[in-house]
Amino acid sequence: MTKQMKKAVSADSNTDKAKKNQHYYLICERKWLYFVLIAVAGFWGAFTYLLRGDVFCNAQTGNVVLMGMALGTGHWMEGLYYLIPISAYMLGAFVSELLPNPIKHRLLVRWDTLLILIEMAVVLGIGFLPESAPVQISQVAINFIASMQYNTFRQAEGIPVATTFATNHIRQIGIGLAKEIRHRHTDEKSHRIKLKMHLKML
Repeated sequence: MTKQMKKAVSADSNTDKAKKNQHYYLICERKWLYFVLIAVAGFWGAFTYLLRGDVFCNAQTGNVVLMGMALGTGHWMEGLYYLIPISAYMLGAFVSELLPNPIKHRLLVRWDTLLILIEMAVVLGIGFLPESAPVQISQVAINFIASMQYNTFRQAEGIPVATTFATNHIRQIGIGLAKEIRHRHTDEKSHRIKLKMHLKML
C-alpha cells in the first residue's frame, strides 16, 4: 500500500470516528443555514406586508385573521382576496411534499440544495419587477417558496425548528424557561441546548 493510499484510508477512518463520537449533520441541517433562512423569511414578511399589498407571505395565520376580519365586517371581495396567498402557500407545501423523491432518483443535486437555488432565482426575479407590476405576482411567488422552505427545512442539528415564522420559537423559549425553573435544583440541564437554539433563532 502506498503512502497516499494509507493517508486516504487514515482520513476516512478519522471521519468515521468523528461521526461516531459526535453527531454528524448535513449542510442542510446546520444551524448557520437556518439563521440565514430565518433572516430571509423575515425580510419576505416585511417586504410583502409593507410594499406588496398588506399580506404576510412567510406564514398564513395573519392572512387568515385578516380574511376573517374583512368577511366579518362585510368586505367580501377584500376577504376573499386573502385566498390568493393562502392558496399559493398550500400549493408550495403540496409541491415540496411530492418533488424530493423524484429529484433524488433523477438528479445529482439534493432537493434542499435545488430549493435554495429556486428561492434565489425567484427573489432575483422579483427584484427586477417594476413598481407598477401587480402585487399578486410577488405575493404568490413568495408564498409559494416560503411554504416550500418551511416544509423542507424542519430540523437544525437535531432540533425541530421553523424558518418562516417566530411562533414556535417563542413557545419553545417559554417551555425552556419553565424547565429551567423545574430543574433549578437538579443536574438536569439538557433543555438548555434547545432553549439557547430557539433564543438565537428568535
